[in-house]
Amino acid sequence: MEQSVKVLSFCLAYILQVNSQDVPDVQYLTNISYGNEPEQIMDLYLPRGRDLLTSKIIVTIHGGAWRSGSKEDMLEQAKWFHSNFPFCAIVNMDYRLGTIQDPGFPKQIEDISLALQFLKSKSAGYRIQPQFGLLGFSAGAHLALLYAYAYDREKNVKVVCNIAGLTDLTDPELQKSIKFLRTKSLVGNYTYDSNPKIFKDVSPITYVNAKSPSTISFYGELDEQALPSQGIRLEDALDALGVYNKAYYYTGEGHIFQKPETLKHMRKKLFYFFNNYF
Repeated sequence: MEQSVKVLSFCLAYILQVNSQDVPDVQYLTNISYGNEPEQIMDLYLPRGRDLLTSKIIVTIHGGAWRSGSKEDMLEQAKWFHSNFPFCAIVNMDYRLGTIQDPGFPKQIEDISLALQFLKSKSAGYRIQPQFGLLGFSAGAHLALLYAYAYDREKNVKVVCNIAGLTDLTDPELQKSIKFLRTKSLVGNYTYDSNPKIFKDVSPITYVNAKSPSTISFYGELDEQALPSQGIRLEDALDALGVYNKAYYYTGEGHIFQKPETLKHMRKKLFYFFNNYF
């Protein structure tokens, strides 16, 4: 009897040791190349205890009018996700920047596709589930929406968060703004009158359908770059097709939110959205 107890105790200790060794630890990998170009890099946070069944992937995409910016601009948002979604992998990515001569479309969408395909190909080794939530700011929000609605053929993007992104570049009200000239870094040296098709092609609203992912949006009511009407147009299109979405418009805020109460409210809504729809 005593010998049996010793054997059982040894077996239990061995199993616990193996299980402990099998639990993956936290990893933070920086400047991983997902393509051959210098700007095609990402930072990747892998949580402790991750697995293929529960550790989904949140991707943050920076802004900068398609012509500037970097993943460093999204560090605070990425850190917030680390803290509040401890079982998710967090990706903060760069992408190739656009110029009038070498515009952002379609290469920036191709970069998002490449990044997600890279993560899918590595999912078993990283022990993460290849299902994605995208969050972008400004130009990054536009790209997140455009990719999720138009280019995610396999429907791996489950939710998308739009912070001050353009949704409908055919909107006459938007075209009146002097800021609209910044879209040349996205589409090239075109005006809407000279090439209306390209502006329709890069408008996320063009591709909204009944299978579009759940969407949350945030706009400043004083924003002169991403007019609040861009959010309203997207809301109307998603509502018409029965796609879950929420949008919030902040009084006294411009393109970059400044008030602590705004940031607190936005993160509260983000927390609820990702917990319930991702």
